[in-house]
Amino acid sequence: MQEKKRSDEKEWSEIRDEILKKVVDFTDQQIEKVKASIHKKTEPKAEEAHSGKSPSEKEKEMEAEGGSSVDSKTQSKKHHVKSA
Repeated sequence: MQEKKRSDEKEWSEIRDEILKKVVDFTDQQIEKVKASIHKKTEPKAEEAHSGKSPSEKEKEMEAEGGSSVDSKTQSKKHHVKSA
C-alpha cells in the first residue's frame, strides 16, 4: 500500500512539474509579445526624438506635401456631418 502511494505521488509530481513548465513557457511567450508590442508603439516616438521635429511639425510638412494629417481628416468628417 505504501509503495503504491509513493508511486502515485511521484507520478503526480511529474505531472505537476510538466504543467508548471508549460505555464512558465506560455507566460514567457506572452511577456515577449507584450514587450514587442510596446517596442513597436514607442518606435515612432523615438524616431521623432532623433529627427528633432515635433508631431505638429511633421503634420505641417505632410500637408505641405499634399498629404493630410489626422486632424484635418477629423475636421473634414465633422464638417461633413454638419452639412448633412
